[in-house]
Amino acid sequence: MKRLHKFSLLLVGLFWLNAISTKAQVCKNVSLSFDGNADYVTLSPTPLAVSGNANFTFEAQFTIASPTTICNNNFRRLFALSGQGSPGSRFEVGECNNQLKLYWVAANSTVIPTGVTTISGTLSPGCHHLAVVRNVNSLRFYLNGALLPYNGTLTGPLNTNIFVVGHWAGGATGGQDWQGEVDEIRLWNVPRTATEILDFKDCSLASSSPSSNLVVSWTCDQPGVNPSGNNAGAVLEDMSGNNNDGTFAAVANGFLLNTAQSNFVCSSWPPIYTLNISDYPIQNVSLVAICNGTAVHFCVSQNGQPITVPPSGTTVTWWYHDAGSTIPQMVSNPIFTGFCFGVPIGVIDISAICASSTTGYVDRQYWATISKTPPGSSLTCTYATSCHQLRIYCPVTNASIVLNPVIPTSPIIALCEGTNYATNVSVATPHTFVPSGVAPTGDLSIQWCINGLPIGTLTDMGSFPYSGVAVFPDLCFEAKIQNGVCPLFTTKTCIPVDKVPMCGIIDAVPELALMSDPTPSSYDPYDYLLCPGNDVELMMLNPLDFKDCNAVWQFMFPTVGTWNDLKGTGNSTQNTNILPQLPPNPPSASIWPAGENCILYRIECRPKNYPFSDCTPCHSNTVQVCLKTPKPAPVISAVQNPICIGGATVISVSPYDPNCTYTWYCNGLVVGNGPSINAIQKACYWVEVFDGCFIQTSNPLNLEVCEIVPIIECPQDNPCACLGVPITLIGCNSYNSCGNTGSLPLSYSWSASPGGLTGTGCQFVHTPDPGGTTYTLTVTDPNTGCTATSPPFFINPCQ
Repeated sequence: MKRLHKFSLLLVGLFWLNAISTKAQVCKNVSLSFDGNADYVTLSPTPLAVSGNANFTFEAQFTIASPTTICNNNFRRLFALSGQGSPGSRFEVGECNNQLKLYWVAANSTVIPTGVTTISGTLSPGCHHLAVVRNVNSLRFYLNGALLPYNGTLTGPLNTNIFVVGHWAGGATGGQDWQGEVDEIRLWNVPRTATEILDFKDCSLASSSPSSNLVVSWTCDQPGVNPSGNNAGAVLEDMSGNNNDGTFAAVANGFLLNTAQSNFVCSSWPPIYTLNISDYPIQNVSLVAICNGTAVHFCVSQNGQPITVPPSGTTVTWWYHDAGSTIPQMVSNPIFTGFCFGVPIGVIDISAICASSTTGYVDRQYWATISKTPPGSSLTCTYATSCHQLRIYCPVTNASIVLNPVIPTSPIIALCEGTNYATNVSVATPHTFVPSGVAPTGDLSIQWCINGLPIGTLTDMGSFPYSGVAVFPDLCFEAKIQNGVCPLFTTKTCIPVDKVPMCGIIDAVPELALMSDPTPSSYDPYDYLLCPGNDVELMMLNPLDFKDCNAVWQFMFPTVGTWNDLKGTGNSTQNTNILPQLPPNPPSASIWPAGENCILYRIECRPKNYPFSDCTPCHSNTVQVCLKTPKPAPVISAVQNPICIGGATVISVSPYDPNCTYTWYCNGLVVGNGPSINAIQKACYWVEVFDGCFIQTSNPLNLEVCEIVPIIECPQDNPCACLGVPITLIGCNSYNSCGNTGSLPLSYSWSASPGGLTGTGCQFVHTPDPGGTTYTLTVTDPNTGCTATSPPFFINPCQ
């Protein structure tokens, strides 16, 4: 039976109850089965209490299984009391054509009455109770507690000493042996009353009930009996306490003890009390199956009416028997008291059985035995209710899905979208009745789902191969396991599926302290120079370009070559914090390696399940930030130094970097910018160079301005010229205001006008013109090229 949960319990019971009832071989009530061919039980000699011509009462429950025959003077014996003699006494009751028959003959007498006497009408099919009472010469027959209209008497002694059930004392066979079941066989040494017969006809006498009048009590419910099994060597035990055990026939074909047809069978006698187990608390569905621990309602009915108030003088004992067990168990739980009661959740518990069960259920019979002592009687009457067959299922409480292999490579736990993944999927549980990887049988069912969708072709597969392309967000295998009517147990395992990461571009946010590297490296165009002691703000140019991943900012020092994570994940911007100063401001707390000047930044876009993902991270471009270092102090120089007064020279800087700012100073005043300036005055010049981070000051340059001062002197001994007399002019005291600027001395050039005369040297001898002569002296410094001409010097000779 598959997937019991798909049907109502009531409908399930209609086709399942009959199947389950054949499984139990230990019965609450056992009877003897007679096949009509030398099956019988003998008690010989008969106990003295019922031997001879004593009064007696015979009782038994029976069914008739013989076909309709023409009996004539023969019939199938239910029981016989026989005695020795010639002719021997015989008292035999049986059946022919479904009618009860009587045959008797007294000791030493002819047959009275002649032939076989019919004592009942045609019996209805099924089970019956017969009581035969002899009281002196009176005979009474009770069928199912009702007195039959028999008018005959019994005269003459019987002198019985053999008691036989299913046969007569003679050896003849053929149509005279009982065919059907017989149970609760009793032989009394007193005539029982109609009330006594009625009170005890449907029950079994308790073996603990003493009675001096009960000679034989064959209940057939003796210990060790195996219904429909092998009972070789058994006797029919007497439960009266008198040890009057019956002996099974030892003739050929008598009670086939060693075959499937046994003398002991489960009784067909219908109980007068009916047990029903229903749902709780509603009590509107009779249950044939439950899950372990389910709350149920037990109720015993009589004639269709629940017994809610126990009759006076009755006690109830509850029993159960599990298929495969040989011994019924008495229920000791105090809840099982009375006739109708609810059993809460957890009371019916087969957990210990479930722990090792290979079927996943127990087929259990429940019944109750009701003991009653009728008023005025010392005997206890025991009734067994009908058995209620109940299959108790073990719930699936633990299960897991096993994938082999779990994922492509350890320790990966997540697949990458688009990856083809193949594995074998199976279910594993600690339950023996759910074998690993094996298709379920019986009432166990497994429904497989992949990504939430039931896969019909995988129903009731213990394992299956899977191959498919991984699809975001995960690949889930789910098994819905149900055992019988137990709740569905669902186990699920999912392999995460990551999307393939996508990366965009990062860059540095422009700021004053950050500048493009004028000498780009391999990371161009994202290489920058940064003034030490500043930080950099990095950013994703378009955050939407970083998709399906966790964006982690990283840094690396080129000299180390290892990328390291920065704090934070998924930030669209990232601050580097203040980068260290370079010497002479050593980064004492910095992580920068010694001698390192640059740092690299990037984003590693990791799949969601990194580092256990089959997807490979992607990376953004790399931004390089190098700490700018101070340039060497610039050097300035003049094209000419000194310069001549009134002249100019170019002062320039070396080396010159057009990316730097140059500020020129003259005696502390800003006088220009750029790579050079024109200088015209004597002063101290310098330049400051600003590279965006550092200000470097050049060497000072003191520019000298040279002035030539020609001096014409007339010696004191010749203070004035006389007409016609030569004079000596002296210019030797002329000088250069810059001092001696080289190795060459000053040069002199004289001129006299009129006359156009010239001369060199620092002295000039000349005879002035009578009308007077004007003299000039030009002095030149050949080292600097500076020159100057004196003011005109006029001499008018004296007469």
